[in-house]
Amino acid sequence: DDVYCVWRGEFDDQTNICSYGMDLFQRRGETWVRSFEEHREYAYSQEQLTGYLKDAGFTHIEVFADRLFEAPREGEQRIYFSARKGRRK
Repeated sequence: DDVYCVWRGEFDDQTNICSYGMDLFQRRGETWVRSFEEHREYAYSQEQLTGYLKDAGFTHIEVFADRLFEAPREGEQRIYFSARKGRRK
């Protein structure tokens, strides 16, 4: 009841960058105070990220679906990686 958020976003297919802005309104007594945040997220393919991990010396690379310990499906919005680097003690 005391916070309101307006979210705007767009994805640029040329640069693979998602830009989004948020206008945040918070009630302070009888007044609403506005603040603003702007974010940019870079999108990479699973293959690109796996390659970057290998190039950086990571091994045992595994990929999981969003918040699940199973392989990601086609069109998954977010995936998670598990990888090792160096020796385990």
